Amino acid sequence: MDDPLGDSCYLLNKEVVTWLEAESRCDKMGAHLISLNSVKEQGYVSGFLHSSKTDYFTLWIGANSRKDGKGFGWSDGSPFVFYNWFPGQPDGQSFASEECVTMFTSNGKWSDVSCDQLHSFICEKFRPSKLRTTTTPNVIEENSYGCLDGWKPFRNHCILIEKQKLSWMEASQFCKDRNGVLASVKDENEQNFLYSQLPSDYCFNIHPNDTHCTELAAAGKCSEEVQYMVKQCPAACGQCDKNCSDVYNTESCQAWAANNGCETNPQWMFQMCKKSCGACDARWILARSARYQGSNLCMGKW
Repeated sequence: MDDPLGDSCYLLNKEVVTWLEAESRCDKMGAHLISLNSVKEQGYVSGFLHSSKTDYFTLWIGANSRKDGKGFGWSDGSPFVFYNWFPGQPDGQSFASEECVTMFTSNGKWSDVSCDQLHSFICEKFRPSKLRTTTTPNVIEENSYGCLDGWKPFRNHCILIEKQKLSWMEASQFCKDRNGVLASVKDENEQNFLYSQLPSDYCFNIHPNDTHCTELAAAGKCSEEVQYMVKQCPAACGQCDKNCSDVYNTESCQAWAANNGCETNPQWMFQMCKKSCGACDARWILARSARYQGSNLCMGKW
């Protein structure tokens, strides 16, 4: 199918294959798995799939985090400036296990899944008559556009994740020195984007004193004071879980939590009903006081 509003044409393939096989099939046709770079393109593709009443429930798209576990990007190399995650996504326990992305044909929303799953897929390439040709422009270095190396584009900003641990004041100055400010989270979509860009091994204690958490864990508090330790010292207790959710039926978990089950039966509840017990609240990692130390996120414009 051709996109009448853009320069792309798309090919649906209903054969179910892994993400790598799907990308390989597209590549052999001079294409890539589809990259959805705007609301307009997402709307066109979603509308086509919905109106065609396809039998495919999900389709592979080009979004993936396979490159060094450093957040999501597109298989064709285009910047990850637009996303359409299903609520609660991405929710991979680690990017090593859920590095690829599918799109629901019913609503166009995205979900991160294992690359080894089998799904149908959709390829995208430029129409031959509209292949882009470029000339090398004269670039004035101090007036360049786009994001600098190491920064990720998002909406009209660029995001930098810095791994070194600093106090809030030091982190703020670090960002100012790079013509940015510490990132502010304006909505859940922005939070999910920032979360998706964190390295796959990212894990931290909410408590401001890592040494204190380590000492408590060594003293056996991870099993003796489950509720406190899971919420305050998840890294020290080995409880970092990017797939944080209720394993058991959520409605039942919520009822038990309302009945103080998290306090009376913490071992089981924090294993099976993490979300209902508040163990997932640590995903909102950016609203930290000046006492806290951790990876820093800068936001800037260029």
